[in-house]
Amino acid sequence: MLNEKLKQKTALIMAVLFLSGGVVFANDADDQITLPKNTLSLDVGHSLLFLSITGIMNLMDYSGTAFGIGAQYERQITDKVSAVLLFGYSTFDMSRDNFKWNMSSFSADVQGRFYPGQGGFFVSGILGYANIFADINEKKALTHYFKLGGKLGWRIDFGKPGGFVFEPAIGYYGTLGKNLDIDYGYDEELSFFNNMFHLLDNSMARILFTDGLRLSLCLGYRF
Repeated sequence: MLNEKLKQKTALIMAVLFLSGGVVFANDADDQITLPKNTLSLDVGHSLLFLSITGIMNLMDYSGTAFGIGAQYERQITDKVSAVLLFGYSTFDMSRDNFKWNMSSFSADVQGRFYPGQGGFFVSGILGYANIFADINEKKALTHYFKLGGKLGWRIDFGKPGGFVFEPAIGYYGTLGKNLDIDYGYDEELSFFNNMFHLLDNSMARILFTDGLRLSLCLGYRF
């Protein structure tokens, strides 16, 4: 009888230890699961901006199109720090009567990103390159810029970390480099018009492609 009770107690103790061990090993396995380290995404905010510019041009009786796209790759280095590569391309074409205005830009940015909390909020510092090509009434010019900027945003995972993500962000960029140099063919007596057009062309080009506030809406996949 005593042996029977001892066997029952031993079996009960073994069962408790087995279940406890299973919980511990399960927790250890969860701790060993690593977060996704790669994220690929497209900036649809960039595309929507240029689509709206096309609509505005049509409302103003100008013939033209505007297109922009951005592609982004993020590599998670630690839980708090990541490195980001961003490539962008934009083009703008407008004409009315005898006036034709075409510009395009390619850019490449490197971002250092920091996640200060437990959520997806991040702060980025940005270094990059951009060029702008202009063809205005068959007068052509190309210029290159060095970009500096910063960005605040939020990476939103759909469900657990990994899979589809949405990343709204707002940033500010500035550039260093030469202005577009377009010779409109005016003589010295009309140098005022040359200067006026240069100021207009460069201001519009930088606002469209490189300088100032920038809103991004990235949709992508984290793995």
